[in-house]
Amino acid sequence: MTEDINELRQKLRETEEVLQAIQNLEVDAVVAHTPQGDQVFTLMGAERPYRTLVETMSEGAGILDEDGVLLFANDSIARMLRTPLETVIGSSIRKFVLPERLKDFDALFEKGMKSASKAELQLVAFGGVTVPVYLSINKVKVDGRYGACLVAFDLSEQKWLERNRDIAEDELRKFLGQMERRVEERTAELASVNIELRASENQFRTMAETIPQLAWMADPDGGIFWYNQRWFDYTGSNLEGMRGWQIETVLDPKVVDQIVRRYREAIQSGNPWEDTLQLRSKSGEWRWFLARAVPIRNSEGKVIRWFGTHTDITEQKGVLDTQRFLSRVSAVLTTSLAFEQTLHSLIELANAHISDGCCVSLTQEGSAPQLVSFGYPSGWRRESIEDLQRNLSTNVILTGKAELYSQNSDKFLSFPRELSIGSAMVVPLLARGKVLGAMSFYSTASSRIYGITDLLVAEEIGRRAGIAVDNIFLYRQAQDAIRTREDVISIVSHDLKNPITGILLASTALERIRPNQDPTQLYQRQVQSITLAAKRMQSMIETILNVGKLETGKLFVEPRAETTEALIAEAVEMLQPIAAEKSIRLTWELGENCRPVWCDRLRTGQILSNLLGNAIKFTPIGGTVLIRAERNDNEVIFSVQDSGPGIPQNQQDFVFQRYWQAPGTMSQGSGLGLFIAKQIVEAHGGHIWLKSEPGQGSTFYFTLPVNEVRKAA
Repeated sequence: MTEDINELRQKLRETEEVLQAIQNLEVDAVVAHTPQGDQVFTLMGAERPYRTLVETMSEGAGILDEDGVLLFANDSIARMLRTPLETVIGSSIRKFVLPERLKDFDALFEKGMKSASKAELQLVAFGGVTVPVYLSINKVKVDGRYGACLVAFDLSEQKWLERNRDIAEDELRKFLGQMERRVEERTAELASVNIELRASENQFRTMAETIPQLAWMADPDGGIFWYNQRWFDYTGSNLEGMRGWQIETVLDPKVVDQIVRRYREAIQSGNPWEDTLQLRSKSGEWRWFLARAVPIRNSEGKVIRWFGTHTDITEQKGVLDTQRFLSRVSAVLTTSLAFEQTLHSLIELANAHISDGCCVSLTQEGSAPQLVSFGYPSGWRRESIEDLQRNLSTNVILTGKAELYSQNSDKFLSFPRELSIGSAMVVPLLARGKVLGAMSFYSTASSRIYGITDLLVAEEIGRRAGIAVDNIFLYRQAQDAIRTREDVISIVSHDLKNPITGILLASTALERIRPNQDPTQLYQRQVQSITLAAKRMQSMIETILNVGKLETGKLFVEPRAETTEALIAEAVEMLQPIAAEKSIRLTWELGENCRPVWCDRLRTGQILSNLLGNAIKFTPIGGTVLIRAERNDNEVIFSVQDSGPGIPQNQQDFVFQRYWQAPGTMSQGSGLGLFIAKQIVEAHGGHIWLKSEPGQGSTFYFTLPVNEVRKAA
């Protein structure tokens, strides 16, 4: 037993010495004991500069035999696996593959041993830590036997970015740029080493073939003499057809001159070249690429080669373009609080970028959706698009979920054929958990068939538009609240005017009492006038305190049984001093069987005060104002008749509107008296009207319910 243990220890020491010699570049071959017998593996072309380059790469790199055993690996792959390099070398790569992905790796390895393969996988580092990687496996020949060259890119940072989509655009671009530059710089370094070390040329090209970009090399004057296989696979060309400056044949002809000019300027200056351009694939598809080229210099600083790459950024550019478009959407939605202008500008922007026709429908408190803004081709019939919009928006508003319609869906059969719609999207306008409406996008172009990605963009537009519409509604409510507040102030100031005038006149009368007069009776009458006016003012103050109900358009009333005689007498008593100033005679009459009415005493006083105040104001000096009350079935009709100039027929429909004033009287009041009177009458369940003939005065009528009728009800 002791001999066996010593023998194992001796083999372990020998293995460690061999691994140390490989790392110190002291050997160029390794003898491996395999089930098939002893086999010799040489490290062909592993010159010190090339191996130093591989050792310093941040990407993991290694050589596998046909069974997947790592014959060579750099420090980066050991760090990636959190495992000592001496443990990694000689181990099967399958040992580090996530068990659930072993089948995927075996398929990848099998394909790579035939030609080339790449895929995303998960490796398992020491401690069970999962490392997402992008593996590239390419068939290579090692000392007469076939193996594989393995390059592993750590995707941990990229995956983190994918899980955090809200990362700033600049940071995303910076990350992509750093990743691309890292690959290009390493590849350029490989190019520099292989140019100066001819023996490593084949190894460099092998590594260049494994990178995911389209790669090429050019001479000092910029003429391209080599492309990797990925370039030929994408463009469908060959070296003879693309040699020199023939790359122009796969560039967009609209911008080829500008691109070539910028490239040649970089070549002449010796500075790195970077551009964003479109390349045509062999199938005719145009895709976006980030093109870069870096100069490779010799020890004297002279440019001896250019190494370039084209990185496909179609998806990334799509994301950036979408972000820019959504930024413009936000700008449009926040430019104005004018409802119609905002939606019209949004529809114009949508039709310029993602749709041929666009409509917005809104709903309020469960009502049917109403088409409020639209933009569509001139050939579309409005009736057809309105019917279609109504049907589509109703369903989305009810469910709160977006809908995607294509020619393969059953619901698409209901689309009017004359509109020639190829696909459509309908998304809800959401804000504060409520569906405010729906926005529809229609495409007539066969080249623009909406998919899930388009629907996600449309949903984001709907979300932002919903918030904007909600803000506009809130702004309008705030403006209405401000107007209501101003109305309250106007109403109170208007209704306080008559009581204050009464107080001033009564107090003036008290001051005029001569010493030889009996003041008792006069005092009593004037004090009563002052007390009554004060009560009116108190009522107005209560109105201010009841602003909440005024904002909803409902005046607060507390009805009870009141005699018509007391109501009229009280109003006449308060306004008598004002009438006396103009020598106007106030008279009043009660009809037969005039019963008590069901009303709010103070509010009814406001009605009579406003009507009497207007009558006194427009009656000439020495005129007469008549107040009457008479029963008519279940109500009492009150009337106030003046002998003023009357109201023209074309103005009579407006007299009870807010702020209306008779022509030529704009400086005589606030225009709220009749409006207030109408609101109070209607709050009692009555109605108000007038009769007037120019030159013959005006008579205003209003009704209040009889007390007995209210009791029976």
